[in-house]
Amino acid sequence: MYVVMDDDGWLRFTSRWRAPKLDLDLIGGPVAALQRIRDQEKTYRWYNDTWCEAAALIDQPNKILFFFTRHCEDYAHRAAVLSTLGLTWPAWDVRWAYDGIADIRAYLGLEYSEAPTGHAFIEPSPAEGGMDQLVSVTREDGTTDAYGLELPVTEMLTCGPDCADLLPASAKVTACEWMPRSGVHIDHSAKTIGVWTIDSLSGLADAVAWPGWKVEMWADRYTEQLDRCGVTVPDWSLADGLRTLAARVRNGTDLHHSEPR
Repeated sequence: MYVVMDDDGWLRFTSRWRAPKLDLDLIGGPVAALQRIRDQEKTYRWYNDTWCEAAALIDQPNKILFFFTRHCEDYAHRAAVLSTLGLTWPAWDVRWAYDGIADIRAYLGLEYSEAPTGHAFIEPSPAEGGMDQLVSVTREDGTTDAYGLELPVTEMLTCGPDCADLLPASAKVTACEWMPRSGVHIDHSAKTIGVWTIDSLSGLADAVAWPGWKVEMWADRYTEQLDRCGVTVPDWSLADGLRTLAARVRNGTDLHHSEPR
């Protein structure tokens, strides 16, 4: 989904196939991006968190680009996208929408509330072949354990402070074989929850409405968690991310899909 703002207001555009290519739509700068977006279909509806895989808001009067996508391959790819946008959108304020489409709507002054899905809680399972998130827990006695899981952050946090008791011992890690896409640190003694991500964390505020607890949003600063739990993660390279981005630009498509333009 795309939102374009000018002095007369704002318009929404949509495409069924372009979510995996949002980085390509934006990477050429504002003129090229606006031309591509205006070629898409106008819409009067909003997608919800489930269906909106990527979105961008272009505020032309204030020169603000506000976006997110769930289709960055990894931390390096996302870093390369943000770094390149800083060059191709000179004098623009480039921002990441950490709360997904809710952030986009909030920027426009619109309320957003998604009805609970009502689905059963899925117990956390150890990460295999990739890692959704790194969860670390500092308990009242000061001990800290970390777990590599295949489960969205908000899914687990809906269980409240006792969610730490649901973490399987088989998922404990001291080092990550893969770079997580997100992380959450639960500190029972300080009653704080720290969260970082390279994706959007839709519904985070509702998931962590724990009485007496405070949430710290660490943006994409994963080192905030590593400093607290001592886990090591693989090094990542901006050069690798730039190579990934360059390959996508050359191919003109998503590396793992070939949807119509």
